[in-house]
Amino acid sequence: MALESRFTYENQGTISFLVYNLKDEDVVDTITSGMLLNNKIEGLIPYAYSQVDTKRYFKYNITSKVTLKNYFSGSVTKRRLVGVLLSIASAILDGEDYLINVESFVFDSEFIYVDVSNYSACLVCLPISDRKSDIASMKEFAKNIMYSVQFDQSEDCDYVAQIINFLNNSATFSIAEFKRLLENIMVSDSGNKSNISNTMNLAQQKSIEVPNVMPEAPSSPIPEELKQKPVNPVSRVETSEGQKKPRKPLIDKKIMPMPKVQPNAQKATSNLGFEIPGMTPTPIKENTQEKHENQKEKKGNFFSSIFTKKEKSSGVVERKQGSVEKNIINKPIEATNKASNRPNEVVNNQLNINPLPKKEEVYPDLIPIEENIFEKTTVLTSQATSSDQANKVQNNVYTYPYLILKKTQEKIEINKEVFKLGQEPKYVDYLCTNPAVSRSHADIISRNNEYFIRDNNSTNGTFVNKTRITSNQEIKIKHEDEIVLANEVFEFRIY
Repeated sequence: MALESRFTYENQGTISFLVYNLKDEDVVDTITSGMLLNNKIEGLIPYAYSQVDTKRYFKYNITSKVTLKNYFSGSVTKRRLVGVLLSIASAILDGEDYLINVESFVFDSEFIYVDVSNYSACLVCLPISDRKSDIASMKEFAKNIMYSVQFDQSEDCDYVAQIINFLNNSATFSIAEFKRLLENIMVSDSGNKSNISNTMNLAQQKSIEVPNVMPEAPSSPIPEELKQKPVNPVSRVETSEGQKKPRKPLIDKKIMPMPKVQPNAQKATSNLGFEIPGMTPTPIKENTQEKHENQKEKKGNFFSSIFTKKEKSSGVVERKQGSVEKNIINKPIEATNKASNRPNEVVNNQLNINPLPKKEEVYPDLIPIEENIFEKTTVLTSQATSSDQANKVQNNVYTYPYLILKKTQEKIEINKEVFKLGQEPKYVDYLCTNPAVSRSHADIISRNNEYFIRDNNSTNGTFVNKTRITSNQEIKIKHEDEIVLANEVFEFRIY
């Protein structure tokens, strides 16, 4: 806790600084400080020393970097975990080459920063002599990481057991040996990926390669009796008596005359109750009563068909329900091709049959609509709606946070406890295409139905209601707040 109280954050234009406040009793290690100021050491954050009156500061440029605590929030993959630990071990060994003691590094996940584009971590080095308080060894730090991180269960987690066994079994912890173990894990992982890619490429090649010629069947001796005999120009067919007759052509050159059909000849009919192709069905004699009624219908004019439609409808339904299907099948084909001359007559299935009237369906469960039916409906006023909405949000019945991108009106659902915004596709949850937005620009945090936004040391800053927020600090946001990432405008909503 004492170390956290000594660090603050400061934004100067497009640069974000981590500021360490020195006490009066702190003595600066000039050798370590000179190595940091005059050399660019990979894995160490560059720093600057400043003094205002009697106050002294160390300032570290952490622009566009994410704290390790935030980077390991949620599920952590093998590539991310091993990459971070390997970069930390490499930075410590590189610092020893520049006479920087391992006790000068800060092993705290809140003050170790990660570049999300290459999975590499950067350490903060405090060039203070005799700094013994708040010092955590690399071994204890690695153990805390391994026991606190949530690993990706979709991967093979054998590497986790290897790292934990090394940290527990090593009597004397060696950073060089630890780095060698991590490198072997990375090499094995890359080897497995290369083997998988090679097998996939071979499989694709095999699936693509198709032989142009079908494989020949294995040759076997052909019996003498099955060998093909020489064929004469005129093919002949052998009969059972051994005599050879010339083969008849498949198509006769002479055109056979069509048989004449006598009009009075009796047609073949089917006894199955339906027509057979090639046979002319025999017309079924209609009842004299039905025939008389059909003639009456045909003789009616336009107005009579309208005014007498309702009167005939009841009788037509009872009579034609059983006879319509029979007439459709058994009536002569000539009758089906006749069209109606009356404009109001409907032709069903190419037959001159009046349409069946639709029966009025009765729904006993429905209540007939009255004139004052709308007076019984409860109309929600704007005051009732807003209060009901507020009560539901306050009582946590349902809260549904999302962002609206003002430029395109895109709706962005916030479906994680820590929702990441930025340009790095391998890290963020929402990919911003605006080049002014940083790789890991900001996070929206959901906690107990309250929502916060945190800037991750972005280059162009994060603004809430036109006020720039301080990096690495959670700022509470509410419904309809305006959020600006660099110059990309969003609106936060809760429904």
